[in-house]
Amino acid sequence: MNSLELSTLIKETLEDRHGNDVDIIDLTEKSTIADYFVIATARNSSHVRALCDEVEEKLEAQDIFVSRKEGLR
Repeated sequence: MNSLELSTLIKETLEDRHGNDVDIIDLTEKSTIADYFVIATARNSSHVRALCDEVEEKLEAQDIFVSRKEGLR
Protein backbone atom coordinates (compact mmCIF):
# COMPACT_ATOMS: atom_id res chain seq x y z
CA MET A 1 0.00 0.00 0.00
CA ASN A 2 1.52 3.32 -1.04
CA SER A 3 1.16 6.57 0.91
CA LEU A 4 -1.72 7.92 -1.21
CA GLU A 5 -3.69 4.68 -0.81
CA LEU A 6 -3.06 4.80 2.94
CA SER A 7 -4.19 8.43 3.14
CA THR A 8 -7.32 7.61 1.16
CA LEU A 9 -8.13 4.68 3.46
CA ILE A 10 -7.80 6.96 6.49
CA LYS A 11 -9.96 9.65 4.88
CA GLU A 12 -12.70 7.15 3.99
CA THR A 13 -12.63 5.71 7.51
CA LEU A 14 -13.00 9.16 9.06
CA GLU A 15 -15.86 10.06 6.72
CA ASP A 16 -17.63 6.74 7.43
CA ARG A 17 -17.54 7.56 11.15
CA HIS A 18 -18.87 11.09 10.53
CA GLY A 19 -15.62 13.01 10.83
CA ASN A 20 -16.12 16.57 9.60
CA ASP A 21 -14.09 18.58 7.08
CA VAL A 22 -11.87 15.58 6.25
CA ASP A 23 -9.11 16.54 3.84
CA ILE A 24 -5.88 15.14 2.47
CA ILE A 25 -3.09 17.69 2.08
CA ASP A 26 -0.41 16.78 -0.46
CA LEU A 27 3.06 17.42 1.00
CA THR A 28 5.09 15.51 -1.56
CA GLU A 29 6.78 18.65 -2.91
CA LYS A 30 6.92 20.44 0.46
CA SER A 31 8.23 17.98 3.03
CA THR A 32 10.80 15.24 3.38
CA ILE A 33 9.12 13.60 6.38
CA ALA A 34 5.59 13.08 5.02
CA ASP A 35 3.87 12.63 1.67
CA TYR A 36 0.31 13.41 2.81
CA PHE A 37 -1.38 14.89 5.86
CA VAL A 38 -4.93 13.82 6.73
CA ILE A 39 -6.87 16.27 8.85
CA ALA A 40 -10.41 16.21 10.22
CA THR A 41 -12.59 17.79 12.87
CA ALA A 42 -14.99 16.13 15.28
CA ARG A 43 -17.98 17.11 17.39
CA ASN A 44 -16.33 16.60 20.78
CA SER A 45 -13.48 14.81 22.54
CA SER A 46 -15.37 11.50 22.67
CA HIS A 47 -15.88 11.69 18.91
CA VAL A 48 -12.16 12.39 18.39
CA ARG A 49 -11.28 9.31 20.45
CA ALA A 50 -13.77 7.16 18.50
CA LEU A 51 -12.35 8.38 15.17
CA CYS A 52 -8.80 7.59 16.30
CA ASP A 53 -9.78 4.14 17.49
CA GLU A 54 -11.54 3.34 14.22
CA VAL A 55 -8.57 4.49 12.12
CA GLU A 56 -6.21 2.41 14.26
CA GLU A 57 -8.40 -0.67 13.81
CA LYS A 58 -8.52 -0.22 10.01
CA LEU A 59 -4.76 0.22 9.86
CA GLU A 60 -4.07 -2.80 12.06
CA ALA A 61 -6.25 -4.86 9.72
CA GLN A 62 -3.73 -3.89 7.01
CA ASP A 63 -0.79 -4.82 9.32
CA ILE A 64 0.07 -1.16 9.85
CA PHE A 65 0.60 -0.18 13.48
CA VAL A 66 0.40 3.38 14.77
CA SER A 67 3.49 4.45 16.70
CA ARG A 68 2.37 7.99 17.57
CA LYS A 69 -0.90 9.96 17.79
CA GLU A 70 -1.53 13.68 18.08
CA GLY A 71 -4.67 15.61 18.94
CA LEU A 72 -6.40 13.49 21.56
CA ARG A 73 -6.34 16.16 24.26
